[in-house]
Amino acid sequence: MKKVAIKIICCLAIMSLIASCGQEEKGIDCSLVYGTLVDPRDGSRYSTVTVCDAVWMTQNLRYEVPGVLKDPIALGVEYGVLYNFEQAKVACPENWHLARDEDWKTLESVLGMSEEEGAGTGWRGDEIGEHLKSSIQWQKGKKGAAPISFRALPAGYSDGSSYQGVEKEARFWTASEVDAETAWIRGLEIGQKKVKRSAEKKSDYNSCRCVLDE
Repeated sequence: MKKVAIKIICCLAIMSLIASCGQEEKGIDCSLVYGTLVDPRDGSRYSTVTVCDAVWMTQNLRYEVPGVLKDPIALGVEYGVLYNFEQAKVACPENWHLARDEDWKTLESVLGMSEEEGAGTGWRGDEIGEHLKSSIQWQKGKKGAAPISFRALPAGYSDGSSYQGVEKEARFWTASEVDAETAWIRGLEIGQKKVKRSAEKKSDYNSCRCVLDE
């Protein structure tokens, strides 16, 4: 009887391991290629990742167009600077563009988000927000496994008069307008495993990620 119980426990453990492996691989069905970009305008060096056919910067943009907010950079160069929407649209290097809403949806899909959920607003995607975060700054030293090294940092955001959410949340502009006053963003928060899609004022200042032109 004891041997039978041991066999059952072993079988359950193996099945659990197989299931967990399947979950980790579920969102990534193409190869990831990591590389480096040097911005010729100021010599800044950025890490990149090719996800399927898209090449993303995996560090926040820090090119200083007139009027950007530089306070987060005091936390470390990888935090980048904050841009309002108009600044963000022109800040990426030549042959790169500010990630569009569709670029983010494609990335989220690769990580396992359904098309229906991707088109929604608010917090979406179970563990996907957690996968996008850097491994240390959000977890206070605890390194978590993720299928992609996207290295999102909690640089916070600003309404133009004060900084909010520094070391607690991140907001990234997309190049996609909602209307004359707002544009789509992606948001992450400490303690929140999902990723947010919402319309925010173009006058706000958020972080930026660039994608290589097709």
